Amino acid sequence: MAPGNVYERVRDVIASVKAEVAPVRPEQIGPASRLDAMPLAMDSVDLVKMIVGLEEAFDLVVEPGEMLDAPMETVADVVRSVERLLGHAA
Repeated sequence: MAPGNVYERVRDVIASVKAEVAPVRPEQIGPASRLDAMPLAMDSVDLVKMIVGLEEAFDLVVEPGEMLDAPMETVADVVRSVERLLGHAA
């Protein structure tokens, strides 16, 4: 899977999680978008939903704490973590 596709799928998962509370269009989400700031403002429940969504989108099994081995402040951080779990050079 090409790295660009990883970003697009991560972005779509995040947009899907946020759609349940406050609609965020995928094009509003960029690599530098902070998970804890508007328009995302993700709380702990959102983060769990995001991880579950990423597991489904990428056919991964994420062990507890595995996504948090590295800082998870921006969308780019999430992409790097997914790439690492997929075995891509990040």
